Amino acid sequence: MCIGLLVRPLRGRHALRGGGGDRDLPDDTLCIWLRSAAADRRRHRGGDRSIQAVGQLCLLGNHGPAGGVPAAVLYRVLPHQQRSGDGAALAGGSPGQGLHHEHAAPTSHPHRHGIRMTPFTQPWQARGIPARTLCRLLLILFTFLTPVTLYHILPQCFENDYFAFRSFARFVQLHPPGMIYDYPLLQKFQGTSTVTFPYFYQPQMLLLVWPLAHLPYVPGYAFWMLPGMTICAIVLWFAERNVLAVIAVLVGPSTLLIWINGQSSMVQAGLMFGGFLLLPRRPALAGVLFGLMIYKPQLAVLVPVALLASRQWRTIAVACITAALFLSASAAAFGVGVWTSWWHHLPTIGTTIAWKTVELSRVMATITANLLMFGATPTQAHIVQAVSTLTMVTLVWRCFRERVCMLGAALVGAGTFLATPFAFGYDLAVFNLAVIITASERWRRGGSFSFLEIVILVLGFLLPWCVISPVMFRNSSVVVCAVVCVILRRIDAVRHQAPAPVPEVVGSPVTA
Repeated sequence: MCIGLLVRPLRGRHALRGGGGDRDLPDDTLCIWLRSAAADRRRHRGGDRSIQAVGQLCLLGNHGPAGGVPAAVLYRVLPHQQRSGDGAALAGGSPGQGLHHEHAAPTSHPHRHGIRMTPFTQPWQARGIPARTLCRLLLILFTFLTPVTLYHILPQCFENDYFAFRSFARFVQLHPPGMIYDYPLLQKFQGTSTVTFPYFYQPQMLLLVWPLAHLPYVPGYAFWMLPGMTICAIVLWFAERNVLAVIAVLVGPSTLLIWINGQSSMVQAGLMFGGFLLLPRRPALAGVLFGLMIYKPQLAVLVPVALLASRQWRTIAVACITAALFLSASAAAFGVGVWTSWWHHLPTIGTTIAWKTVELSRVMATITANLLMFGATPTQAHIVQAVSTLTMVTLVWRCFRERVCMLGAALVGAGTFLATPFAFGYDLAVFNLAVIITASERWRRGGSFSFLEIVILVLGFLLPWCVISPVMFRNSSVVVCAVVCVILRRIDAVRHQAPAPVPEVVGSPVTA
C-alpha cells in the first residue's frame, strides 16, 4: 500500500497536478490533505473547494472543528473495479482526471461518500453544543437535587458515619484513648442498638476527629465536610481552569453521597490529586500531601508505585517524613498506649474487617465485593483481586515511567478501586474526581469524545448513585474498568501527538 501526502492549501482546480502534468494515483493509495488556516478563511463557511472525486476516493476519516472545514482528511484511492464511475463521468471518463473535479466537503455532504453521520457515529466535540448541553443538564440536575436533599436529611441527626466520628472524639475525651478498641465498651458508650460503629482506624485518625467533640452537631458537620470540598475545588481550578469541573465536584453524586454518610473521602481525593498537581514543580509540598494520606492508606495503594516509577525520590522522602511526624503526633497527643492497644487488637480488627467485607459487600466498590455478591468464594475473589492489583500496578508503572501528568493522576484515582479490596461507595469521591479530570482535559485541549466514551464517563459520574441499588452496584467494577480503559486510551493518544505541525510544501502527492 502507498502513502500519498499533499502538504499545501488546496485552491481551485489542478491542485493535484505535478510539475510535469497530471498524476494518476495508484490503487489503494492513502492520501492526507492538510489545509492551512489562510486557505480555510478564503472558503465559505461549511464548504470545501478541495479537489475530490466521489467514485475514486473512499473517505476514511477527518479531523477538525465541528461544523467547519476539517484540518486534515484521510482518503483511500479505490481500485478501478470498485469505483462508482462518478469521478470518471464528472471528469470526462478518465479515472486520473476524476481527481480534478470540485465538489463539497465530507462535512457538508457526507451522504455522497456513503457515510451517514449520526450522534452515535460522529465524534462529540468537547466544546461542541451537544457535549456542553449534556454537561449543563447534569449539573443543573445536581445543583438542584443536592442542596434540597441535604436540607431535608441533615437536620434529622441520624446515625451515620459522622455520628460515629463524633462519638470517637467524645469517647477519647472521657476515657483512656487506648480503650477505644474495646468494641463492647465503645458500643455501650455510643448507645446504638441497630447500627454498629467499631473503631477500625489507626490511632492517627483521632487527630482529625478530636475537634468534633468540642463543636455542636451542625457546625461540626460543616467543619468535617467543607475542607475536603474546598481542597478538591482548588485543585480542579488550578489543574483545569474549568468552572464546570469545579461545579461538578461541588454538587456531583459523590458529594451528595458523602454528605449523607458524613465521610471525609473528599479530603483524601484532594490530597491525592493536589499532590500530583504539585509534583512537577513543588515535589516537597507534594510529598507533604501524599504523607497526610496515611490516615486512609487503602486509598493510596497506587501512589507509591507512581512515585517510584517517576523516580520522585525527594517527594518519597518528604512523604515518609510527613507520615512519621503524623504518627508521632498522635502518640504525643494520646499517649503511646493507644498504639500498644492498636497492636494488641490488630488480629481482631483484621478478622472483623474480613467479616465486614462479606457483610457490607453490597455497598463496597471493589472487585472483591462485586465477586462476593455474585456468589464467588472469598478465595476466588482474593485471587481475582490479586490479579487486578498487579495489573493496575503494571499500568501505573508504565504510565509514570514516561511522564507525570494529571491524566496519570486520574489513572491512579480510578485504578485504586481495581487495586484495593476495601473501599466503600462514599470513597468514590476519588474516582469521581478522576472522571471529571479526564473529561475536563479533553475540553481544555479542544478534543472530541466518541459516543461510547460519553456513555462511559456519564456512567462513571453517576456511579455513586448506584449504591442505592445493590443489583446495580455489584457491577460497579465494570464501570470502573471502562473508565480506566478510556483514560489509558487518552494517555496513549496524548503520548503520540505530534509535537509540532508539519510545514507546508507546495507540490504533488508524494507516494512511497
